[in-house]
Amino acid sequence: MKKSLTALLILLMLVGCHAPVEEGQGYVLEANESRVLVIDELHPGQSWQEIMEDYQGSAIWLTTKKSRHLEPGQKIRYKIKGGIEHSYPAHASANAVKVIEEAPKSSKL
Repeated sequence: MKKSLTALLILLMLVGCHAPVEEGQGYVLEANESRVLVIDELHPGQSWQEIMEDYQGSAIWLTTKKSRHLEPGQKIRYKIKGGIEHSYPAHASANAVKVIEEAPKSSKL
């Protein structure tokens, strides 16, 4: 009985410690050497400063090693590593980023 109770407690601890992986997708609005700003809608040729007052969708700055290879207008899928700082735009680290759609030619800067 003690062994099965101990095994059950260990199993509950392991399951409780496993945080779900948060994923998302969106369009790259801005990119620099260490992070990218990802939003829900495509805004070709515009910056965050230009749209932030009227924009109502989700927005997140992702810190990622792949940011140098990303460009505005690309649609990406990402997985969050750790938690999300729920500011606006939100902030998080991404451990996986994949381009799922290239930028339209007119949105490349």
